[in-house]
Amino acid sequence: MASSTARDLAACLLLHAYVAAAFGPQPASPVFDTPLYLYSSAVNKDVALLVASPSSYNINHPGSYTRVYSEPVAFAAARLVPGVADVALRAYWSEERNDIQTSNWDMVTINEHGGNYTALDVVGYLQSDQLNGSWWSSIAQTPLLLSYSASREDAITGPLNAADANTLVVEGGDYVGKGHVVGYGRAGSCPVCNTTLAAAYPSLGGADCPVTCAAGTSSFTTIYHVGEYHGAGASQFRNSMLRAGNILTSGKFGAASTVISTESGAGLHVSFNYLCCYTDAQKATARTVLELVQWPSLNISFGQPVWRLDNKIVSGSAADTAHHLSIIVLLDDASNKRMEAWVATVEQMLRDAGVPIHLPRSKQQPFHSTLGVVNGLEYANEAALAAINDAIPPKSWTTANVTLSVPSF
Repeated sequence: MASSTARDLAACLLLHAYVAAAFGPQPASPVFDTPLYLYSSAVNKDVALLVASPSSYNINHPGSYTRVYSEPVAFAAARLVPGVADVALRAYWSEERNDIQTSNWDMVTINEHGGNYTALDVVGYLQSDQLNGSWWSSIAQTPLLLSYSASREDAITGPLNAADANTLVVEGGDYVGKGHVVGYGRAGSCPVCNTTLAAAYPSLGGADCPVTCAAGTSSFTTIYHVGEYHGAGASQFRNSMLRAGNILTSGKFGAASTVISTESGAGLHVSFNYLCCYTDAQKATARTVLELVQWPSLNISFGQPVWRLDNKIVSGSAADTAHHLSIIVLLDDASNKRMEAWVATVEQMLRDAGVPIHLPRSKQQPFHSTLGVVNGLEYANEAALAAINDAIPPKSWTTANVTLSVPSF
């Protein structure tokens, strides 16, 4: 009989082989180490995305630029890495418009829109398509979007859509989103840098399953229906989610059509497993294992909400399929660690029964409850998040624990 160490090694090699076959190659994570900052000039009526102040550039009023946020809004790679950091992020200057524009366009393309731009330098390198449905990344990445103001003759590139640019960067601005993704960089640490790609973006195989499932396989989820629970903690959480949902739909951050859905009441839930791409026989075995699990009572509490981009941004397409942005309320750190430990135990039970774990829960979204879904190109995401955090400060969503019992599957 093989030793347990040998069996474990064989299982590990089998899992890596499956990931390589089903989820594509797992390349080394790109080094996005170059901080990008937003700079603003009241004199030039200009907002620019750059590595450093443009004071050394041969432009009008170069010393008038100051940082909008002291922290980086995103990170680029310092060098070209084919297939990983493959988009040159270039800075251009327009004398006519007093505008620095940072773009992936070449000189010919950028001047098709007027402005007679001239090149300044290469700011860094981004990824053209952060995840194309073939691999998982541990890097929290964000799309950099282009918005334009006709009255200011100013283009903004950054991790904010036009609605947030008008609310947070230029008060009373008239920026319009072009739906153009300049590229994907590592998420920044600025106060309004709370939107990143979902951990298993773009979830082509179902919730938190990054790739399209092979023919004859599909995905399924195990769910704690916390909206149906009794007790002080569950009641407080329902009330907090209802308050937050009312803020989302208040009309202050976007028209009613920009809010795709909100969740409240009995519909609130916390997903336990996201099990990706199984045959009917494997799903039957998994459900048999889950039915035999002795499910413990687990106390959880909630931390704060964040935004997650669930799928690719495709301008002009339906928001619920092409720029679907979810606001999720994360469990606090202690609760998430507790749940991670328990789900790892259950995953091992499934492996022991012959059901491979194609993507561990630790590489999917942190444990959370979804609050709502919006049109990520037109809704003022960061402004709404700030309002929710003011109304319900982090870690105050419940003052008593929510006690999980048995999930459905």
